[in-house]
Amino acid sequence: IELSPGETETLIRQTDAEICDVELLVDGEVAYDGRIQDYEYVMVRVGSDGEISLQKEVL
Repeated sequence: IELSPGETETLIRQTDAEICDVELLVDGEVAYDGRIQDYEYVMVRVGSDGEISLQKEVL
C-alpha cells in the first residue's frame, strides 16, 4: 500500500491469528516494525518531519 501525505489506510487482517507482524517503510527506510497481538489496536502516525507517534489500545 502506498500513501501520499494526508492519506489514511486501515489494515484489517483476513485470518485470525494471535500475532500480526507489521512493518512500515517511509521512503524505503523502516519507520516501524512491530508485532500486534490479536487483542490490540495500533495506530501509527508519521509526521511531515518523519517523526513516528504510536498509539496502542488493548481491546
